[in-house]
Amino acid sequence: FEWGIVLPLDSLKGTEMNKLLEKKTRAFHFPLHPKAVEFLIETFASGTKSLQRALQALMLRSHLSSKNQTSTQLTIPQIRQVLADLI
Repeated sequence: FEWGIVLPLDSLKGTEMNKLLEKKTRAFHFPLHPKAVEFLIETFASGTKSLQRALQALMLRSHLSSKNQTSTQLTIPQIRQVLADLI
């Protein structure tokens, strides 16, 4: 423990971010259309933390919204509206 170890940590790229989002959405039973996943990755490309925060906000806000039903997938315009303050 005195010497430590140095590990390079690279940020995730497109396909890795896609896999991360797919795993998170499956874990929370929150289905997203592949186009919606692409939109989130392109919009929040600054890093995985901003992407994860956006996904968490999307899940919470869509759950709290009485307009959206859990059985339907969100469209890109709906996602854009729900996350307008983050975009």
